[in-house]
Amino acid sequence: MNTAEPGTYYGVYDESSGVWSNNAIGYTRLTVDYDGQPYPVWYGSKATVTIYEYNKTTKGMTAKLEAEVVLEGTTNTRTIKVEMDNLKLVE
Repeated sequence: MNTAEPGTYYGVYDESSGVWSNNAIGYTRLTVDYDGQPYPVWYGSKATVTIYEYNKTTKGMTAKLEAEVVLEGTTNTRTIKVEMDNLKLVE
């Protein structure tokens, strides 16, 4: 995310330009490791991020990510939902 302001942000990734339609979204990438073995990477093609609250003092955020992700090098897609409760942001 390129913002911590509460609100809902929707974007679509344009592969040809490499840019999201909403500049609040920087990138969406999902990687899964299982028993120490890296699996392929899934990249976001569409995403909705809802930021419920952000505490500037603790840098904690409560938010939700709902995204369509595409398996790198294929056309296989999956829909994911990630609930983040008091996620600590690092710079």
